[in-house]
Amino acid sequence: MRVFRYNDIICIDSTRVVLKDRTPEDDYIHASWMTMPDQFKYICTQGPLVETLEDFWHMMFCERSSVVVQLCNFVEGKHEKCRQYFPKSRGQTESFGPYKVTFKDTKPDPFDSVKHTVLEVDARGQSITVNHFAYLVWPDHTAPFSPAPMVGCLKLCRQLASSQPVTVHCSAGIGRSATFVAIDYAWQKIRENGDVQMVDILKEVRQQRFHAIQSPIQYIFLHMCLLEMASEEGLLPRKKYGPYLDAYVTMLKKYNKKVQAAEARAEAKESA
Repeated sequence: MRVFRYNDIICIDSTRVVLKDRTPEDDYIHASWMTMPDQFKYICTQGPLVETLEDFWHMMFCERSSVVVQLCNFVEGKHEKCRQYFPKSRGQTESFGPYKVTFKDTKPDPFDSVKHTVLEVDARGQSITVNHFAYLVWPDHTAPFSPAPMVGCLKLCRQLASSQPVTVHCSAGIGRSATFVAIDYAWQKIRENGDVQMVDILKEVRQQRFHAIQSPIQYIFLHMCLLEMASEEGLLPRKKYGPYLDAYVTMLKKYNKKVQAAEARAEAKESA
């Protein structure tokens, strides 16, 4: 059975999520535990495949993960990035093995471009409520223009999850997803020790999720999110933060043009 969305992206064995109540031959899912300095946990995973839809909900149900953050579209360009893993309309129910997933409600968008959906998962006479957040304007391999929606979403997810793990996915589960999780990790490390080096944080995050933070611009975006956090908490005056944000936006526009040109060349080569 196909369990890897991308064959060159491995899952670190020491931090992988082991599916509970499964035999050793059937306990694999491409997902990693990412533990924060305060011991709060995230599950960083690839976008579900058609072959792993039941495994995804088995993991969610067994780990009692009540929050999911989706950072990719189901299809981007001509390529599937993630299989649809929940019903599309309110009131609909879909079954994935023994797991019945119901689209219960939609909530007002909590932040710019962040969609909030409430799902209910039933199995074996038990049910859990899952808050699903979708931020679908983060292009693959690059970064958003504004860090504010991701910082706000991160804070809300932790609040709603309480002590339960937050599950985060994009397509591969290493670029957009790991960058999102690294915001929390890096902020906690900085609050513990203001002299911490960001390159050390990157190394530590990558010890938990293979190749976490996939591109240089995502690494820079992580810095911008930390500046946003500092500004929101009154540690950095907005007037000092503004010029950094302006410079970042200018840089990102240039970076995106290069990415788009490279993608166009690759698509032309593929079509030839």
